[in-house]
Amino acid sequence: MVRGSDDEVATKRLHEALNGLAEGYGRPELATAIAERTRAVRGDMTVAGGGVDLTTAPRIDELWHCAASLRYEEEYREEIEAQNIGGTRNILRLAQDLGATTFHYVSTSYVAGARRGLICEERATDTSVANNSYERSKIQAEALVLDAAERMRVRVLRPSIVIGHSVTRHGINWSGMYGFARQVLLFKRVAGRRLGVEMLPDTPVRLLADPGSWLNFVPVDMVARNAVSIALSDSPETFFHLANSEQPTTPATSSPR
Repeated sequence: MVRGSDDEVATKRLHEALNGLAEGYGRPELATAIAERTRAVRGDMTVAGGGVDLTTAPRIDELWHCAASLRYEEEYREEIEAQNIGGTRNILRLAQDLGATTFHYVSTSYVAGARRGLICEERATDTSVANNSYERSKIQAEALVLDAAERMRVRVLRPSIVIGHSVTRHGINWSGMYGFARQVLLFKRVAGRRLGVEMLPDTPVRLLADPGSWLNFVPVDMVARNAVSIALSDSPETFFHLANSEQPTTPATSSPR
């Protein structure tokens, strides 16, 4: 399901995005499979029923809900909740209307919020631990998915900080960690202008962080591979943490550029 004025426009957007990723991931030969095996249905998760025309939409076996707002600032709270909570509610209803028997929901490891220590693969219910509107919205969205478990099989997939491809390093877009990095660079430029100082490209910007803090980065291709493996398995479990067991830590001194 892709936004667009009609199915043809939506499919064109989908194919352009997938072909761009195939190139970036070093797999340009997938172009034929993308054209032959994928098509888009026009829709919008923020409207009732996902905005899909049920009279022409096909019946489906599985639905993967991957779309979400990655914003976290309180000033965007209404937008975040509309997409992450309201959107999930609409897509759950769409899955039911289309006869889906399995619902895969891409959540986030950060439903853990401010909790520390061992975080198990289990239901997250306490919104008071959330550090921001994004984390709170994902906890609430997970609850909606679990409520639907009586009608279909549900799986909750929780990736950590998703970064570019493990081999080519190709990134997807300016969101998540890359959005944060972009804001740091913007801060550097604005600060330089306001201070009347020409900050050279190699001038470091120092960030204050707790030394030794774990940074759980996981490449996008590993997330996708593990998610599909889980979907194809007979595992009876509901929650899966798609994180990195070899996460780096924040060095005692660091000067990101």
